[in-house]
Amino acid sequence: MKERLREIVRAWLGPQAELLAAKPLEGGWINEVLEIEVDREPFRAVVKLSKPLTSAQGVQKPVPHCSFAEEAECLRYLRRETDLRVPDVYLVDEQDRGRAFIVIERLPGSSLEHTDVPPDQRAWVERRIADDLLELHSHGRDSYGLPHESKATWLDVFEPMIRYNFAESRPLLSKECAEIVPKVLVELPRAMRGCSGPTLIHGDAWAGNIMVHCTDGRWDVSGWVDPGLMFADVELELAYLSVFGTAGPAFFERYDSKSPPRPGASIRRLFYWLNTMLVHAWVFEYPRYMERADSLARELAVALDRSS
Repeated sequence: MKERLREIVRAWLGPQAELLAAKPLEGGWINEVLEIEVDREPFRAVVKLSKPLTSAQGVQKPVPHCSFAEEAECLRYLRRETDLRVPDVYLVDEQDRGRAFIVIERLPGSSLEHTDVPPDQRAWVERRIADDLLELHSHGRDSYGLPHESKATWLDVFEPMIRYNFAESRPLLSKECAEIVPKVLVELPRAMRGCSGPTLIHGDAWAGNIMVHCTDGRWDVSGWVDPGLMFADVELELAYLSVFGTAGPAFFERYDSKSPPRPGASIRRLFYWLNTMLVHAWVFEYPRYMERADSLARELAVALDRSS
């Protein structure tokens, strides 16, 4: 590992550059993530290395949406077009997919997922997260999809997405869940009628990708990492923030005061939560994701029946 990192440092900073230290960072669900120290500016950086994705049963699986080149383009786009604080990209190399890497700026602090923000300051941090996303979500365009795509409707993006995730996760789901999901998906066109226009979203907004730091006893957001940019229904991002408990009442009070929920948002949120559990079920194969997919499918079926 050390020799690999030395090669990366010299490719980045020149043949005389030296690696002084390296340590793993928290996270690394999909890739290996390390903080490195070097003997010249910028002195610290983060290196992400590709690694095989292994299921809970120890089986290697294909890695979803994991191109370092795409990550670099997302980061550069955000730095160029928005006010969201994200790391600078120093170097990216994907010529050999098995040895792909990206070197990025080390933002101050640590992820919100692995930081104990005092309860009396948690609300302040959540409001700062809301302000960041309100600015990000002010950016839009005329079509939906990934930055290089152009889809006329949100349904053109989301329906293939959730159907693909259902197909991949279906063998892992309960028999009843596998029977309910196709029935609720029939109602997607009706549910998505009230969605937002094409809105720029971070695409992976959860506590593990929000960096926070403390200065003179005051906690604040220092930046965002690992974007998966998309022009989407903005409620997809808001649903993801709540499905794992990243955002609480203080966030939604601030966000909703500037951008109130649309009619039908509660049902769309259930679809987005279900999609999240389906993709996590097939990627990671943890029983808790399959169980939550089951309960969400049932809840969604009841909600759609009541709204018809």
